[in-house]
Amino acid sequence: RSRTSQTGLFKNFLKLVSGEADAEINEGNKLLLRVQDLSTTGMAIHIGELESKYFKKDLILKNTTIKFKDETIKIPETKVVYIVDYISNDKNLKKYKVGLHFQNLPKVTDDLIGKKIN
Repeated sequence: RSRTSQTGLFKNFLKLVSGEADAEINEGNKLLLRVQDLSTTGMAIHIGELESKYFKKDLILKNTTIKFKDETIKIPETKVVYIVDYISNDKNLKKYKVGLHFQNLPKVTDDLIGKKIN
């Protein structure tokens, strides 16, 4: 529910375009994205063409973090289960929907996510 400011989004965009994001990702920093849909088993995100190079089917992501206004939940393992084209109103912008599955989720973390959803 917490939204990144327009300035923050623009700064992230500039990093992607300039290649700074590649260096940050390779150094173990984070790629910040918005969650479209969340369940206790996984989540869906929308990404653009620039971010798509970081997501491939069956890729295992370690230590995914979901930030809420009042809490941060860390997911030890997240698997990319699908990447599909997303229909956009803007024909010039290529978008994708990425499905992520939480793997080997500890019960405590599962309960935290369930509480947030409910």
